[in-house]
Amino acid sequence: MEQKHTPKAYHLWPASKLVRVKVSPYSRWTDAEWYFNNPTAGQKKSRSVITWDFEMLDGSTFTHDQWVPLLNACRRLAWSLIVDPQCGRPLKVGSISSLSTTIRYFVRWMGRAGYANFGDLNEMTCQEFQEYVVADIVTEDTDDKGLSAGSISMYFSIWIKIYSQGSLLEAAGIRRMPRVPFGGKSAGEVAKEITETIAKRIPPMPDAVFLPVTQKAIEWLSVPADDILRLQDVYLSAHERGRRGLPYGPGNSPSSKAIAGRQAVQAFQFSAFPGSSEPWHQPLHIRTATPVRSGKYSIQRGAIQQLRDLVTELRDACSIVLQAFVGIRISEVCGLKALPIDPTTGMPACVEIQPSRSGLYEICYVKGQLFKTTETPITVTWVAGLRPRGATYFPPPIRALLVLEQLFRPWRTLAEVNDLIVSF
Repeated sequence: MEQKHTPKAYHLWPASKLVRVKVSPYSRWTDAEWYFNNPTAGQKKSRSVITWDFEMLDGSTFTHDQWVPLLNACRRLAWSLIVDPQCGRPLKVGSISSLSTTIRYFVRWMGRAGYANFGDLNEMTCQEFQEYVVADIVTEDTDDKGLSAGSISMYFSIWIKIYSQGSLLEAAGIRRMPRVPFGGKSAGEVAKEITETIAKRIPPMPDAVFLPVTQKAIEWLSVPADDILRLQDVYLSAHERGRRGLPYGPGNSPSSKAIAGRQAVQAFQFSAFPGSSEPWHQPLHIRTATPVRSGKYSIQRGAIQQLRDLVTELRDACSIVLQAFVGIRISEVCGLKALPIDPTTGMPACVEIQPSRSGLYEICYVKGQLFKTTETPITVTWVAGLRPRGATYFPPPIRALLVLEQLFRPWRTLAEVNDLIVSF
């Protein structure tokens, strides 16, 4: 049975009948702009216009052929909100410009993200849009103190409007949004949660700080890491042997072992970076002074204390690389496990390498536990990089994990634990 349409139910009409339809005394359905007569005194004409020929992020206009299906859906959505809203009051003519703004922003995001119709929008895309708004509007806002839930709630309201008008859109042949967006929260509630989170959030690290810090951290994974690992082995071996050949005893007393270890550390020669003739670090027989209490006092650091400092500094460099390039939290770094070592690859328990689908690459993963956003810790994996299949090179995060495994291996054995990082 053919469905009967009311004169104003243009959102349900077939496209062939909409070509010559007038949405107002000034505009047709297919016009690049819809102008409406605003009866409210004192309001600008611009508040009563919906613009359809705006520029998309790829440089095309929304009225271009490639966007016709989405344009058709948006026009039907807008008209249904004017004449037959399924939730709330009919859209006032004086509020039409706000709808135009939110549609433009929303459609540009859809085009950028590769979504072609409302039926593609689900819980995952909902989260993507929230993250996009945070990055695009909230983070880039130069005056975060003036940011309010009201100023960004309109960007989320379009999702709720699309869902509430779903039955009408589906009747017009438009795929409807499958589930209620934002878990049933209102646009205001979503915006409030975001602004409250942003207000408490640590601001992102500027590139001027991030780039030199991470570059220096990666640099520490090369020559410095090799030297520190070798120096620690030298110290532990010398401490274990003690002072042999003493005239008054075997030299195995605690004091003799301490002296043997210190002498070995003081005699250690650091390497130089490729292309440099100077060692990257001064010998540890040179005592250093560490300022404390704003420089009023200083503490003398001997060879063993300096070795300890190098161990902790290398640990910190590895942690920076992991957090910067994998994106894991410090609690997740501390929760990584080294044991058991994989007998085939020799990798610590927190590293996994799998072939890509094509078989051309090897994808490196970090395995650990997620502690935040969950009631109990859960096992998760993070992508840490990839390399051509058969390559011996390790992405910086994996190199950092291998360094940490070797760096704390003696102390891990001593403490009888399987944690990657050990405090000593």
